[in-house]
Amino acid sequence: MLESLSKFPPNYLRLLTLIVMIPLGSQPLFSAPEFSASGYLRYSTLWSQWGWSGRCWSLSEIPPQFSRLGNECGYYGELAAQLRQKGWTFVTRFSFFGDGFHPWENSDSDNKELQVTELYSIGHINSQTEVWVGRRFYRDSDIHIADWFYFADMIGQGAGLEWRKDHWIWQAAHLIRSQPLTDFTLPIQLHVMDHRIQYNVSGGFFKLVAALGYSPSHQWQGQEYAERRGSILGLKRRWFSSQGFWEVGLLHGKGVLQGINMWGHLQIPTGMDSHHQDERWRWVLHGAHNFFEKVGNQILIAGENIYRPAGVSFHWYGLNDRFTYELFEQWQVVGEIGFIQKIFSQPQDNHWLRRVTLGFQWAIDPNIWSRPQLRFLYSHSEKKEPDVTTEGHWVYQLEIWF
Repeated sequence: MLESLSKFPPNYLRLLTLIVMIPLGSQPLFSAPEFSASGYLRYSTLWSQWGWSGRCWSLSEIPPQFSRLGNECGYYGELAAQLRQKGWTFVTRFSFFGDGFHPWENSDSDNKELQVTELYSIGHINSQTEVWVGRRFYRDSDIHIADWFYFADMIGQGAGLEWRKDHWIWQAAHLIRSQPLTDFTLPIQLHVMDHRIQYNVSGGFFKLVAALGYSPSHQWQGQEYAERRGSILGLKRRWFSSQGFWEVGLLHGKGVLQGINMWGHLQIPTGMDSHHQDERWRWVLHGAHNFFEKVGNQILIAGENIYRPAGVSFHWYGLNDRFTYELFEQWQVVGEIGFIQKIFSQPQDNHWLRRVTLGFQWAIDPNIWSRPQLRFLYSHSEKKEPDVTTEGHWVYQLEIWF
């Protein structure tokens, strides 16, 4: 190579150098991408006067995160990374969790789980439009008091488009979920077409979500399974004030999307078409406010009506309130009260859960909303499902986000 270059006259080499370097200027050929990271970690150790407990209390088919302060078992964490360069962005997110009962070396798979929650790339077409392809947790804003993504939040492989202009945001996505029957058969697939429109107004926004789902029919071991369809329709309104915000949401899910997500049961035998009529209504009121710089309050009121023509129908409602008071700089009193009522057609079948938690927390930053925080709590729980049980336990807890 060097011998070949030496045959060129020096003037030709100078001209070739100018041709290459002038368009590049002083910039390198490939600029380094911008890197950013975010994460969350929570670890809780629970024990009671009856010995090691470590268990969490919840009612079946109801989000277990309600009244979660002092009721969080083991550990849970997320770590997300983002690489951004002109024209594209790459995003990945890992989640990890475990019950904390066994050593890490134990072969019990229930003790430790690591999942790739998101892995996708975004192409920025222009300042208003972008497309993405990959695996994405297609979600809305979280309710931190419960870690409950209530607003039609779905994880799926696929592709999507987002367009922004003035006060409008429009998102459309084709999401796919596969469920293998065995290792040797083709998977069942659920396809969801998801549309979200947001209109920003002074002090808040309106948001509409509409989704359609379809799972084709298939045969397995001589049994024919029916095709399934479903839909989601939801509306959210959030408004801000000088002290915090309020948020209200109303959703309806039906058929294969009756859970208002992509994780309903897909295998419905032909002849059981009544399952196509399964549906639910969900409503949520959530608020977070700061008073006198020393008091913080979060409140969550929610409920659902679950209708199953071929199964057990019921409805539930719950209230959860968490307060924080700055006792000294960096030292705070924290507490939470909550209850859930699960109502069936026969009153004697009703279930309920009640919990009161109180304790102290230490924060590196004196802001009552800041993290990391170290907590020492006492939580008292009562539950009827179907028998009445009671337990009180102490909690050490660490919570970090960045």
